[in-house]
Amino acid sequence: MSKGSQEALKNATTSRANFSGRGRSKGAAGYVNPNDVTGNYDFVKRSGDAQSISPPEGGFTKIKIGAAWDNVYIEESKLFGLIKTKKKANIDLDLGCLYELHDGTRGAIQAFGELYGYLKKAPYIRLSGDERTGDSEGDDEFMIINGKKWSEIKRILVYVYIYEGALDWAQAKPQIQIRVPKEPPIVVTLSAHMKELGMRSAILGVCIDSDTQLCEFIRSSTRITHTDPKAEEGALLVARAARLKISGSKGDPVGFIDQACTEICDEELRTNLQAVVVGLKKSKTPLEYCESQGWSKGVSGYVNHTVPAALYCWANSPDNFRQCVENAVLLGGDTDSVTAIAGAICGSNLGVDSIPAEWINQLSEWPRTVHWNEELAKSLVEVSEKQRSIKPPSMHWLATYPRNLLFTAIVLGIGFRRLLPPY
Repeated sequence: MSKGSQEALKNATTSRANFSGRGRSKGAAGYVNPNDVTGNYDFVKRSGDAQSISPPEGGFTKIKIGAAWDNVYIEESKLFGLIKTKKKANIDLDLGCLYELHDGTRGAIQAFGELYGYLKKAPYIRLSGDERTGDSEGDDEFMIINGKKWSEIKRILVYVYIYEGALDWAQAKPQIQIRVPKEPPIVVTLSAHMKELGMRSAILGVCIDSDTQLCEFIRSSTRITHTDPKAEEGALLVARAARLKISGSKGDPVGFIDQACTEICDEELRTNLQAVVVGLKKSKTPLEYCESQGWSKGVSGYVNHTVPAALYCWANSPDNFRQCVENAVLLGGDTDSVTAIAGAICGSNLGVDSIPAEWINQLSEWPRTVHWNEELAKSLVEVSEKQRSIKPPSMHWLATYPRNLLFTAIVLGIGFRRLLPPY
């Protein structure tokens, strides 16, 4: 990067920080609970959902688009993890948009680069701001669209990105709120952050016998990070699939999924599961199923995509762990989530002997070795059978820190090496 480019980037970053009140974000003040049932909001939660608004008599005056998020408390480790405290995340998201006018003019509106726009002249969109103490109602950042000039705007693509305070969308739970005069606010939520739920729910299905207790544990586990009911449904489905064989059920995977279609409340998840059953009966491969769903470029991390794709890989080859896992990897996209869920379901039903020996022998993790994981599994089985607390294998915390430092040095070394010739 040239010196001029570096200086421009520095100036853009500084101006953006000054504009948005870095470190004083208040997105939580305007955050709306996705489970709101008062009818005061119109939610757009799923892919394909839409809301239509007809201009009032005399046209729009102004349209306000704001960003909001859940400014949660996060755990912070001190003294090598011996002391854990909680602090406010101070998450800061930035709002922006791409626009195109009917005369062909295109551009972007965002704080980064001081592209604030104009309200009374083209593009008739202005990025504004609110006070950021975190105590008052409203949005952290918002855009105003000149409604009187709505006919001159062809289309707008609104986006939001993480500036600081959050590692991923699961922590922020962002919302885009659209406010039109005399209309209920439209709240657009992001569901892609639900991907990890299925990965941690399979073990609960294996360890808990009572379905009532399983539902309670899944609910508790899910609500640590998610409040959307569809997240809970997806996680519970994975847990029940993982315990299909040990529960004594004589049903096959296809029958299990077919039955689940009659119990799932979320329409999108139910539709995707029905497509799973149809695809399996037509002997489609997992890749063909995903292509029929429009996921040819890879499966997203959205729970209503990840879970059906993982279930398809399992039901397509329920007696072949290797094929199940390899099929999941070949789907592309969020392969770690899909493969982890598919492998957990298939492995739970087939047992440890179904895992290819060469895969296990090539594992070199330390100090959480293969033996350590086997001991942990034995402890879980004993707890489940005897219904009493048992001390788990040592976590080897003192060994973990130098191990992590070593791996950090290796990763940084590889990164810096790639910056030097030969490239």
